[in-house]
Amino acid sequence: MKWFLIFTLTAFSSQVFAQNVPMPVVFTVKTLSTLFRDILSQKVQDLSNNYIAKVVDNRVEFSSNNEVACNSGDEVQPKKPLAAIQYTYSPTKTGLIEQVDYVGCRGKITFSENIVTEGISLTPSWSLVLKGKREFELSLNETRRTISYIVNDRIKKFSVMKFDTLRTGERVITRFYLKDKLALTMIESPGIEASVLSYELPEHIDIDFHFLGNEFEREAHFSQGTRNLRALALPTGRIIYSIGPVSETSLEAFQNAANGPVITAVIGSMNSIINLLLKDFPATELISSGEQTSKFFEELTLVQFILNTNGPIQQVKTIIRDIISAIKNGDLVIDDRRGKQK
Repeated sequence: MKWFLIFTLTAFSSQVFAQNVPMPVVFTVKTLSTLFRDILSQKVQDLSNNYIAKVVDNRVEFSSNNEVACNSGDEVQPKKPLAAIQYTYSPTKTGLIEQVDYVGCRGKITFSENIVTEGISLTPSWSLVLKGKREFELSLNETRRTISYIVNDRIKKFSVMKFDTLRTGERVITRFYLKDKLALTMIESPGIEASVLSYELPEHIDIDFHFLGNEFEREAHFSQGTRNLRALALPTGRIIYSIGPVSETSLEAFQNAANGPVITAVIGSMNSIINLLLKDFPATELISSGEQTSKFFEELTLVQFILNTNGPIQQVKTIIRDIISAIKNGDLVIDDRRGKQK
């Protein structure tokens, strides 16, 4: 009886303290959202650095002591509002609804970021809004978050992008939408024996819409072999990568297969949409701590981020190739003052 109790307790404790295999780090929700959302984050920071920012309640307004010509062609007189960001929120029975309105040079809301979060003990994110930041991944106290980017093109309001992340048990499903069409599904399935991160793409993406007099069109077709990607992590630390019907392939082949549909087609489209939404805002220069930060520094920072997160290696190759080309063409001049290495 004594030995039976010891065995039972040992078996029970091993089940209680057993941990899931760490998820394979390839293209996570954070990685993908950073690749497109940083454009908007940087714009908000640049507005604060380039212009006079006045914060009243949950609204920040930007103005200048000089006349400013906006990207839209409008000229804004000194001390008149150039742009604004306003934030509202309301608690619900299941969580929190937040909305961030981005007001451009015309004095009207250009687009809105609508965030619906379900969970417990949720707090408003005004401090994140001021920094231009946004959380896409779910915290432990959150079960669902939907982030929609809404535009009003005179006739009607519609969503140009949407992210829907849902937690069911330990499984997390994130769906990326372009306009109203599903463009990418990511499924995180952690487990004790193996953890799986999978990507599912539709047969094709075909979207178009008009906004501020501009037409946005994107069309992409995905072959059967690249529409289903999977990374499976084992307790030994080994990760098995698969593409469509291929049961196992290399990390490089996996990243190359994902680079076209995931990074170029889906995230590339989101980058283009964000740039389109920001056309109605005043021009800004990238400034950091009072010093001009070059595009070169941005590129190196992005390379470091991709490498640290096991992101798309093909994008690193492209960035490095472009840097080398820019140096050869004289478009990028480097003044290296570190001295000779001994």
